[in-house]
Amino acid sequence: MTEKDREERRKLYEEEKRERVFDPEGTWLLRWPWVAFDEEKSLVYCKVCREYKDAADRSSSFFIGKELEGLRTNALISHDESTKHKLCMKKQSFKENTSAIKPIKQVLQQMEMQLEHCMVNAFHVAYYIAKNEKPYTDFPDLIALNVRTGSKMPLWYKSDIACNRFIYDIYHEQIDKLITKLSEARFFSVMIDDSTDSANIENELVYVRYLDMGTGVVTSFIGIEDTKHATAEGILETVDAIFTRVGVLDWRNKVVALGTDGAAVNLGSKEGVAAKLCRDISHLVTVHCIAHRLELGILNAIQQHPRLTQLNDALVHLYEQYKQSPKALRELKMLGEVLEEKVLKPTNLSGARWLPFHYRALLIACQSYRVFVAHFEEIISPDRPRKSSPTQIGRAKNLLKFMKDFECLLFIFFMCDILHCLSQLSLTFQTDDLTVGEALEKYEETGLQITDLVGDGTGIWQSKVMAALITTPGIYDGVELNNVNATPSATETRMRVKEYNCSSILRHLDDRLKDLSQDSILAQFKALDSSTWPNLDHHDFSSKKSFIESGKQNVITLHKDYISIFRWTNVSVESLLSEFVGYKTYALSRKKIGLRTPFSDIVRTPNTKSKFPGLATLMELYLIMPISTACCERGFSCMKRIKNDWRASLKTPSLTQLMYLSLEGPHPDVFDARAAVHRWWGSGLRKRRPRFNPNQQEVVVEDLTAELHEIEGSDETGVPLAIPSDNQDNSKCNTLPNSDTPCCSNSLE
Repeated sequence: MTEKDREERRKLYEEEKRERVFDPEGTWLLRWPWVAFDEEKSLVYCKVCREYKDAADRSSSFFIGKELEGLRTNALISHDESTKHKLCMKKQSFKENTSAIKPIKQVLQQMEMQLEHCMVNAFHVAYYIAKNEKPYTDFPDLIALNVRTGSKMPLWYKSDIACNRFIYDIYHEQIDKLITKLSEARFFSVMIDDSTDSANIENELVYVRYLDMGTGVVTSFIGIEDTKHATAEGILETVDAIFTRVGVLDWRNKVVALGTDGAAVNLGSKEGVAAKLCRDISHLVTVHCIAHRLELGILNAIQQHPRLTQLNDALVHLYEQYKQSPKALRELKMLGEVLEEKVLKPTNLSGARWLPFHYRALLIACQSYRVFVAHFEEIISPDRPRKSSPTQIGRAKNLLKFMKDFECLLFIFFMCDILHCLSQLSLTFQTDDLTVGEALEKYEETGLQITDLVGDGTGIWQSKVMAALITTPGIYDGVELNNVNATPSATETRMRVKEYNCSSILRHLDDRLKDLSQDSILAQFKALDSSTWPNLDHHDFSSKKSFIESGKQNVITLHKDYISIFRWTNVSVESLLSEFVGYKTYALSRKKIGLRTPFSDIVRTPNTKSKFPGLATLMELYLIMPISTACCERGFSCMKRIKNDWRASLKTPSLTQLMYLSLEGPHPDVFDARAAVHRWWGSGLRKRRPRFNPNQQEVVVEDLTAELHEIEGSDETGVPLAIPSDNQDNSKCNTLPNSDTPCCSNSLE
């Protein structure tokens, strides 16, 4: 056969369409026994790496799963020779041969327990670094300080690199607990948001919300990743990468809701992240963060009302007056000392996301009203020895005119009471375990409080102003006001302005939040709220009928929306309606305790959960609905504290570890590092050497010769004990005391 014939034959072979199948009895498995096949997903994967995922390369295609079509022996050879895979194989070999390892005698155990105690102390220092967001370079100094105070520390592993490695093992010990909880949970919700760090890198952050049968609803940070492309496809790829990094490969099978802000790339109706996910997950519910919506509603009201815009501009100018002028701020504080009042520096409104910042800025202006007015009068005074800049003088004139106007003063203190109510509402909307019912209940309460503030003399600050004006007409806090008009017609006009402002604010908020109470899947859950049911008269048949029929249509709609879940749980619409009738009897005696308590009782109690299996599913979905994504904002605040201008080179894996321990780690007082020490001891490629110090000529070690001579030369089975000598191969495995974890290696020190 000529060379040309061979070439043509090779091309025909390559072009031939062949359907590859996995042969479980193939002879090639003798060479690569670690290969396994997922028939459902048609993926080939390494079963050893998945078993020992703490030591495996989670980004490897054989850890995630590789399609059978296109699989070549080169890929198998490359994975078989990879460092991480060899470590996993060593762990498996150690596990299979644990029967050959005998217990260490008492003397050696005592020495190893002392060593473990030293390493636990070092790990506690490393955890303190991560929990309190300190730099790695503080680790050597803290170790030295602990040594000076008498704490036992290892002779080696005292560098910032060792701290990084310790935090790595602590993080994996903690994140594994979360992964276990997520694997046990039937469903969870995902919350995403994006921001830019100090290195000008765009990052996507992911939180999850799930129901823990022991503690209830849990919201937890899970990871952060660089966003390669800020498109919907790029964001989805980033979210996939975050879940893959922690080992949650089937997250799309369990996610039931997506919480995000109102960015078009997230909530776009056609090509947004939510729209793309809904094509794969039919029952996915998309929730626009309620705290963001509250802020947007207030901003809309401010933009459409001149008086609100004027007040907002005045607060911005008040901040700018003292922003970059230490002299002006110093004069303000000196004037406050003379008037015996404590003055706070005006705060910024620009970029403040939540209403409490707006309230705080206005509160400072109200509390130090007299001091600000006195300082502005001094700035514009022609007798001032050293004149301020023209910009400051002009700004002071405008602010003084606004603050001394009678109507503006009343409006300032009126809005201070309004923003107090709204800031409390915003703080409620920012809680992690908020439910739809609790959000609507707090919103209705706030609406009534705002309506009540329309009258004169109501509210903390309005009553204070009115009492002062009654005592000294036209003068408040020693400041003579301009354009004073207390006639009945002026009072009536003022009331109409207040009513208009309150109705405008509430109208814009209603437009932003209306989907929570009508025309959405979230609104259908109100059928489970006993406060929405009609009154029941046990002696009236029509009353009983009305009571039973109430909410049934909502339950049918919920079953239709979550049909894929109910098919999986084998719950029909008829059985769900039957459960709903029984639930009404159960909930009648619990009308006054809200939805959270009975829902949690039913979902977390085996007896009631078996009684209402279908409703328990709906209640779990209701409890984990991501109404607010304020946790993502707190996550980015943590990111900016950790990855600041001095640590801008932090890599994403290290940033994820530090953020997780800072946000989700236990308090240092209750943290136990022993499990992390065992993990560290049993991972790596070389034997750990905590006693070794290369900076010392001689290392003083207890003379154990006499004790070792007293030890019997054999164990209970008559097999001589193997005590490694100095020349013995250190690659063989040992274990820490009271642990089954091998200490077969050492990686990053």
